[in-house]
Amino acid sequence: MTHPDPDPTSAPRPPGPPRKPSRPSILPALVFAIALVGVAYWLITAVHDWDRLQTCALSGRRDCAAPR
Repeated sequence: MTHPDPDPTSAPRPPGPPRKPSRPSILPALVFAIALVGVAYWLITAVHDWDRLQTCALSGRRDCAAPR
């Protein structure tokens, strides 16, 4: 069985030179990454403070105030 010749106009094009990402597409990614780092830092410090408060309370002390 013979396959028909593919249409030359539908042949895949060779890849062009790689394009650099434009500045407008990098800016939202940078803002998102900085926000993600900020939220992670806040979450880690909040959990650490909560753990310190729990450790103090479980040791029987009554003057366990959250440090600020």
